[in-house]
Amino acid sequence: MWEYEFSKESIKALEGLNTKTRDLVKKKIKNIGEWLDNRDFLQVDVKKLKGRWKGFYRLRIGRIRVIITIDEKNELIRVYEMGFRGDVYK
Repeated sequence: MWEYEFSKESIKALEGLNTKTRDLVKKKIKNIGEWLDNRDFLQVDVKKLKGRWKGFYRLRIGRIRVIITIDEKNELIRVYEMGFRGDVYK
């Protein structure tokens, strides 16, 4: 069973979203864990990052980007950063 850990910054960003968008973001993050369990069709846009973000993944939900790490051994998805496209990578 996958666990999800959110940083203080990502919680603050999540709380700043409207209810519909917040629910969509939570659903998409949960879909990553479900995909890792059975490796069926991935229902989210996840990409491995390069450069100073090496080792991280980005989840794209419209204009929102979520920066995560995936620890398959401990079944843990950590959400580090969340924000709009131009701001999240700074």
